Amino acid sequence: MVYRVFTDGAHSAAKSKISAAFVILTDEDFVTAKSYVFNGTQSNSAETIAIGSAAEYLLDDIGVTKEDVVIFITDSRDAARYLAKARELGGLKAYDKVTQFATNKYLELCNVGCIVKVKRVKGHLGGAGVNKYADRLAKYALRNALAGG
Repeated sequence: MVYRVFTDGAHSAAKSKISAAFVILTDEDFVTAKSYVFNGTQSNSAETIAIGSAAEYLLDDIGVTKEDVVIFITDSRDAARYLAKARELGGLKAYDKVTQFATNKYLELCNVGCIVKVKRVKGHLGGAGVNKYADRLAKYALRNALAGG
């Protein structure tokens, strides 16, 4: 099965909160969409956390196997580079525990033996179709958290 995972993150520097969101599709089906909000995490970690959270979902809820293909679509050059380096080195020390957990989940997914790719697209300037929905989901989660929801 080919899984396309659209990810995005958002942050509020004033409130020290970030949100991470992902949407997973196959060629035939919508699989899921999820978002999370975290405290005290650096804003540039949001996209990495979105990818790691999606990796955790694919491992724990889907049970991907070596026959599957996972394509992460992100608008973050930093996350794509960071995860490529982590994969090349077999791990990296992250900024914080949440980002470290996300990095480890991404590497765990890579170790399943399936094909895992991270594809970077332009964000906020007419980027890849579904990626705008991941962006909106992340922003919605953050607004909701800041409003006390």
